[in-house]
Amino acid sequence: MIKPPGVSVLMAVHNGQRYLGEAIESLLHQTFEDFELVIVDDASTDDTPRLLKSLACRDRRIVLLRNDRNIGLAGSLNRGLAICRAPLVARADADDVFMPERLEKQVRCMEANTNVGVLGAAVEFIDEEGRSREDKLQHFHTQPSHLRFHTHLGCCFWHTTVMFRPELVRSFGGYDEERFTLGPEDYDLWARLIDKTAFQNLPEVLAKQRLHSASLTSKWEVGFKLYCSVSQRLLSHYLGRPLNEQEAHDVVTLFGWNRHLPQKSILNGIRLLREIRACARKRETRDTLAGFERQCVEAFLTEAAIMVYDDPAAGRKLILETIRWSPLTLFSLHPLMLGLRLVTPTVLRDVFKRAKHLLLGRISCYLALTI
Repeated sequence: MIKPPGVSVLMAVHNGQRYLGEAIESLLHQTFEDFELVIVDDASTDDTPRLLKSLACRDRRIVLLRNDRNIGLAGSLNRGLAICRAPLVARADADDVFMPERLEKQVRCMEANTNVGVLGAAVEFIDEEGRSREDKLQHFHTQPSHLRFHTHLGCCFWHTTVMFRPELVRSFGGYDEERFTLGPEDYDLWARLIDKTAFQNLPEVLAKQRLHSASLTSKWEVGFKLYCSVSQRLLSHYLGRPLNEQEAHDVVTLFGWNRHLPQKSILNGIRLLREIRACARKRETRDTLAGFERQCVEAFLTEAAIMVYDDPAAGRKLILETIRWSPLTLFSLHPLMLGLRLVTPTVLRDVFKRAKHLLLGRISCYLALTI
């Protein structure tokens, strides 16, 4: 009987010839070598099939599957998951690059923490040419209690870094390929596992996640609506009452997406975050609650900065809410400057503006007379 590998690396690809070779090479040069690389070609029409066959001939650890028709990421991942033989599965996207020690570090952690069913890591963002972006390092919460709580408000894993126990994922039906064809199939899966296993993230950067036009869905609004629906399901259970779609959209957007919101949605989001905090005070550890409150304060300040010119009234409400949640922010430079720009009465701002114009006019007259 053939001994199964220590890890099955699971990848799905559709027309990914540009970055596929680099992604696979970074996996084949891992310090942990006892793995199989299961790749599902989702009916690619470019040079992907030829490239895959060439790489498979060179390395026997590569196992290829090909779909007769395009079935999407979730369906392709389920098909690949069905033939994974290892006790651990590592996800890998076909356009990313992986650090040589990625598998080794994750296997070591999973073996030492048998209660952890899903393990992620930090990523570094790169552009189409592989250059690091300004916002290059992206970390999520690392502690299991923090991850479990914050998953109610958004996905806390970079899918391309995740390692999980396949028997656990299979027992809950794998990825939902019926509903989540446009994403976020990963967030939906973690939401179904939230009460069944422990989550953890390693603080180290173990992957370079490539951001390019093809990696960003053209149907963003549909995907984001589904994303909010997952949070809606989780928060309804956590709060003990049904949330509607608008409530879920407002609280998720305000908390973690830094998008321009109308004042009504901001107030709705603030109300819900207060309700979540009231429940968290009864259920969560002091450390988890403190982390949630810090992130809320950061979210309020970020949204206030967006509102400085578009909607100063909404910005002022966010500054006041920040002070209610954390009075010490009064002594921080960033909220102080925002507050001065937002809270200064309109009349006073007009006085400063008139004074500036008057001064500039006097200077112009003086220059005209002296030249």
